Amino acid sequence: MYVAKRALCAFLNPPLLTSANFTYQLEGLSLQYKVITFDLRGHGRSGYSKEPITYQMIANDIAKLMDHLSIEKAVICGYSTGGSVVLEFLLSHKDRALGGVIISGMSEVRDFYNEKRIAIARLLSKAKAKHLLGLAVSWGNSNTFKTFTNMFRDAVKGDPRNICQYYLYSLQYNCTDQLHTISLPV
Repeated sequence: MYVAKRALCAFLNPPLLTSANFTYQLEGLSLQYKVITFDLRGHGRSGYSKEPITYQMIANDIAKLMDHLSIEKAVICGYSTGGSVVLEFLLSHKDRALGGVIISGMSEVRDFYNEKRIAIARLLSKAKAKHLLGLAVSWGNSNTFKTFTNMFRDAVKGDPRNICQYYLYSLQYNCTDQLHTISLPV
């Protein structure tokens, strides 16, 4: 049976995690949609980035990937700080988006719990304790041992410098005062 590929969805992960975080979404949504998952610079199977990781850089990378694949517009999906990158994409590349799906994302980190959690993860990545961090983050985002194993295997491949930069930028980012300008479905 042929199912039409009606729209494209691209998925963005938070620091340390990789495209392996979206296995279930890829399996389920690809029956009806074109789905792209990829590893951000310095994460998983992507190489180290000499340019510091910022949300704007990731948003620009998505636009470049879309250009390379001849994709005019897509639904951009993100989990956690990947959801925050979705907001940046919708603000800076609104002509390239059909809309956004944000799962546990934030326009800024201002609550004590998330601020401390991200700060601790940043310190662990800076201390090159990515195996310890990878165990905690992969375990907390897995529902089976197989999923955990796949996520952990990819997480520890990342470069601790880029992972640390992504965490640091997450603590600094704030687009709350611009949210009212997003006119696309979110």
